Amino acid sequence: MIDSTAARSSYSDRVLALGRRDLKIELSYHFGQLIRLLSIVFPVATFFYIGQLADGSPELAGYGGSYFEFVLVGLTGTTLAALGAEMFSSMISREQSEGTLASLLSTPTPLWVLLAGATLFPLGFTAVEVLIYMALGVGVFGAEFSAVGILVAIPIAVLTVAVFAGIGILSAAFIVVTKRGEPITPLIRAATTLFAGAVFPITLLPDGLQLVGRMLPSYYAIEGLRGALLSDDPLSTWDEMLTLAVMAAVLLPLSMWALKKALRWGRVSGTLSSF
Repeated sequence: MIDSTAARSSYSDRVLALGRRDLKIELSYHFGQLIRLLSIVFPVATFFYIGQLADGSPELAGYGGSYFEFVLVGLTGTTLAALGAEMFSSMISREQSEGTLASLLSTPTPLWVLLAGATLFPLGFTAVEVLIYMALGVGVFGAEFSAVGILVAIPIAVLTVAVFAGIGILSAAFIVVTKRGEPITPLIRAATTLFAGAVFPITLLPDGLQLVGRMLPSYYAIEGLRGALLSDDPLSTWDEMLTLAVMAAVLLPLSMWALKKALRWGRVSGTLSSF
């Protein structure tokens, strides 16, 4: 029992150490991070004024009728999807490009601890981004969300990050094998914007493209968040939650298996320390 407790404490210390390291690295580029946070203002303001033209559209009736609130939730869902997709692949890509991946993996630290440590700074920074989105929307532009809806949205946000974390770990496996840059996140952002209803209802798309949208995890993430935050019944989001939970249950173990295989191949081929 003591050994087990000590091991858990050791693992948590390593996770926190990795998080502190990433924080120090990112803070050394503090101007870039500040610009990233300030840049949130521009799309929020832009969509607020676009909403003045689109409010009352029949396609928005199921979302409370406000285009600004509709797209604000869409931007939040897109941000969460991008977080899950890029946090692990960015870590693997950085370590590989700096030639430190092999030495990091040679330590007795389990792979899941390394990945958990890689989540701390991205999760914290994205939480700040989402809070800025919501603070601007509510405090400056008058968006309204119920307290119950916000509580229901939290597990949907967690499931969204989990699903896209699985996709991100698959992307990390791709990077290990090909030694190419992170290939997934730009595609996810583009597909979410066009097909998954981030900035307009997918009912505006042709039937075939609507089918494409409904095959994307981001569609269920955004619809779930909108159901929680914008509908009269925030608790009517069980279908989206269940869909995201099933996707996460499939993608996370599959992606971990793929990453372990890729790292094993990298060790055998001797390519982990080269980029």
